[in-house]
Amino acid sequence: MSDEGENREASERREHAALARLGATLERSEDGAAVDLDLSELEFERDDGPAVAAWVDHLRAIAQTHGRLRVHACPQMLAHTLYKVGILRGGRITLVAVREEEPYG
Repeated sequence: MSDEGENREASERREHAALARLGATLERSEDGAAVDLDLSELEFERDDGPAVAAWVDHLRAIAQTHGRLRVHACPQMLAHTLYKVGILRGGRITLVAVREEEPYG
């Protein structure tokens, strides 16, 4: 398997793990309480536009359902996309911390 294929598989495993943690976090959350979401293990590859868009949709849906969402250790690419599409303006989604990631080589 090529390095690119291995990187893609590893990225998909991390994304599935992050989605599982997201589900567990939402199950524990109380109605009306802000949801704290740690994305420290979520990573995107340079060409992961569809995955980033899917996460934007996930976060938007959570904010609509739960009211407020605080995102910790947000990947830089996702944080930038959230900003560009205007989701951060309403205050329902707050970026507590954005990871500084190495530029692509």
